[in-house]
Amino acid sequence: MGTTRNKRGFFTCLYMTVSNFALALLKLFIGIASGSICILLDSFNNFGDTVNSGIAGSGFLIIDKNKNNSYPNGYGRAEYLISFVISVILIGISVGFAVTAVQNFMFATEVWYSIGFLIAIVLSIFVKAFMAWFYRRQNKKVNSIILKGLFIDSLTDCFSGLLTVIAFLLSVYVNVRLDSIFAFIMSVFLFINGVMLLKNSIASIIGKNDNKETKELIKEYLSGLEEINKINDISFFNFGVENNLAVIDIKFNNERNIQEIIDLSENIKKEIKNRFNVDSKITVI
Repeated sequence: MGTTRNKRGFFTCLYMTVSNFALALLKLFIGIASGSICILLDSFNNFGDTVNSGIAGSGFLIIDKNKNNSYPNGYGRAEYLISFVISVILIGISVGFAVTAVQNFMFATEVWYSIGFLIAIVLSIFVKAFMAWFYRRQNKKVNSIILKGLFIDSLTDCFSGLLTVIAFLLSVYVNVRLDSIFAFIMSVFLFINGVMLLKNSIASIIGKNDNKETKELIKEYLSGLEEINKINDISFFNFGVENNLAVIDIKFNNERNIQEIIDLSENIKKEIKNRFNVDSKITVI
């Protein structure tokens, strides 16, 4: 693969896809055997996580593709579309959870737990906690809205697993269908996180301006150059994470020939790239 960022993101998603699939199979078996809707829904959530991780990994492969004539600015914005798809899946799963939990509460079926099942669920909580930690750790290096969404999802799974354990412990003393109630609570948390991710994804797709600080730093740098008389405008265009283009409209101090203008512009572009990791295009009046 090309960049270290995309390679790191892809292998993170690959590892998590395998882990989520294994967890989903384990919880599916426990959910069917125990009759617990909470565990069964959690297993479907893990299957959803498997799909999400797979989609995310595919997204990093797409982003890593080289620029070409058809896509001269690369495929970086595909990351925002992948994040959008993941958020829609999370919202869909949460709505399905809520409906099933309500139906199961109204038409209750017997739930049978065992110590073995409890141990398996507790272990799965630790696995999900590790996943959340790993996503967050990798995202500090990658800075991806995709991994941020997967981190939130894994963290939510930890809480859902904890609620399942609480339902197990209280089921002996409380004659109320806590399993369904907690499943509904899980669905609400998942829905809220899905909506938050959807909001961020849409903002990125539309083109939210998150470059104000970088813009000011570039302006400060240009203002310190004695060759520049006036900075007319600096516009930012986002083509994905770490793929920004600054279009800078400036006026030089003295009359210069074409070659001098070209040389000065190239030096400024190189310095902006080195200092701020931003590609730039300079127009001179």
